[in-house]
Amino acid sequence: MSKITRIVTLVVGLMSLFAAMSGVASASTWSASSTAAFTATGTSGTLSVGSNTLACSGGNATGAVTALSNAGPTWLSAANGGVSFTGCRIGGTPWHAYCSSYSLNALSFTGGVTTGDITLNTACLAGVGAVNGTGDVCSITGRPGATYTNPGTQGVLGVRATASMAVGNAPGRTCPPALGTGTATLSAFSFSTTSASPPSIRQP
Repeated sequence: MSKITRIVTLVVGLMSLFAAMSGVASASTWSASSTAAFTATGTSGTLSVGSNTLACSGGNATGAVTALSNAGPTWLSAANGGVSFTGCRIGGTPWHAYCSSYSLNALSFTGGVTTGDITLNTACLAGVGAVNGTGDVCSITGRPGATYTNPGTQGVLGVRATASMAVGNAPGRTCPPALGTGTATLSAFSFSTTSASPPSIRQP
C-alpha cells in the first residue's frame, strides 16, 4: 500500500468515526415541547415506617421542564416543582405533608414514555401541625423510580413503589412517634396534568 493510499484510508476512517460519534450525540439529545409551568392532581398514596402509615387521599403538584433541550444520554433535573398532599392522616389524626421541591431525572425514553426517578430531599416534610410552623415535623428523603407519559390530553407522572425511602427528624425539629423514623415504604401513586398545554419530553 502506497503512502498516499494509507493517508486516504486514514482520512476516510476518521471521517466515518466522526460521523458515528455525531450520530450518537444526536440520538442522545433530549427535547421538550415547553418550559411553561404545569399543574397536576394526584391519586392516593401511603408512606409507612414499620406498622405506622401516613395515608394521603391525593395531592396537587406544580412544576416546569427546565429547558427546551439537553444534550446527553440522561437528563438530570429535567423538571422541577413542588407537591402539596391532601387528606393526609395517621389513624384518625390529620397530618400535613408537602415537598417544596422535587426533581424528575430522565434516564431513558421509549414509545412516548420517559423512565427515570425523582429526587426527594429534606424539603419534603410531614407533621401533625403546619409543617412550616413550630410543631414536630418529619423529613422524607429518597429517590423513587418514576415514569412520565407524554400527553394525549394529559401528561402522567407515575411514581413507583419503593421500600428504600427514609424518614428522619426535620432540621431542628422532632419527628412525631406516630410515624417514627427509619427506613420507609412508599406506595405507587401518580399525578395527571390539569394545565392546558402539558409538556412532552422525548429523545429523537
